[in-house]
Amino acid sequence: MYFNLNLDNRSDNKKNILLLGDGFFARGFLHTINYNKFNITQIYRDDFINPQDMFYSLNNNKYTHSNLQSPLHLRDYITNYFMKKSIKKIKLDIKNLNIISNSIAEINNNKFYFDYMVIGLGAQKSLKSWYDELYMLKQEKHKTIDIIGSGPLGFEIAMCLNKNHKINLYDVLNKDKILFYVKEYNKNFLLNLLNKKNIDLYLGKFYNQNDPMNKDNYKIFCVGTKPNDLTENFKINDKLELINTENKNIYVGGDCVALQNNSQYIKTAQVAYQQGVYVARKLNRENRENREISEIPFEYKSNGLALNIDDKQVLIEKHNIVPDGIYPDFIMKLYSVFCI
Repeated sequence: MYFNLNLDNRSDNKKNILLLGDGFFARGFLHTINYNKFNITQIYRDDFINPQDMFYSLNNNKYTHSNLQSPLHLRDYITNYFMKKSIKKIKLDIKNLNIISNSIAEINNNKFYFDYMVIGLGAQKSLKSWYDELYMLKQEKHKTIDIIGSGPLGFEIAMCLNKNHKINLYDVLNKDKILFYVKEYNKNFLLNLLNKKNIDLYLGKFYNQNDPMNKDNYKIFCVGTKPNDLTENFKINDKLELINTENKNIYVGGDCVALQNNSQYIKTAQVAYQQGVYVARKLNRENRENREISEIPFEYKSNGLALNIDDKQVLIEKHNIVPDGIYPDFIMKLYSVFCI
């Protein structure tokens, strides 16, 4: 079966984009692409989930298991209302992906034509999988849970689950290296908070899941994001172009590739969103004589940190809009409604 318009028979003279995924990379792309120039077919497995919405729901015991997305995300509303004629959405679990020519991709034995392919399939473990697991654990009580990795996700999960369970937090780094993502005085605050919450912190050695001390504990690994199996061998350059193919019109971003420009971008929502914006801007100018943006490499610019710290609070640092400090978590919930 062939989906999409036959490129030789289109009447609107728009280029055709095949977009894979519906995470932050896709959000950035869809909020920026010029719909007057392109028709978009978007194929995705799970509806978009915002991590701030996820932790807000879990921390406030407001479980919306069937539809986690906020009732209204303003940018999505504008996109869907005004641009829906240019977007064809197909909800599909992509089991296989083959690029079989410069203009045809085969997905689950169905062929899709494209002028440009934009791939943001996310990590192997999706946000929905994270939510399903945390949702299940919030319903249970009195487990001992080992969380391996004290990065932002590991810390937020520890804060999310500590009321119902005994939490052990492990990291291979030493005390002077952990929580490097916050300022020093906030690091001390977070370390004291772990102690207050009776969360034991084990540092400076690799976690041994077969150790008799913890072999029966429930384990959550937060020590790195495994790329999507469909794309883990993809390589891209600093312009997010797929380089292990002759096709120069395939762009890849977000968590679905292992190495990006021979360096490891931190795999966060901010990075993925900005990469989606970057690719859309490149394509928006593709048909213009001025192609300077095509030569500018992607550059990530941090928009600060928002860290859920339990008791319905969020720690914010170096944010473009919200000043540093500790706020009720609905501040970031509200921000996500209007800005994501």
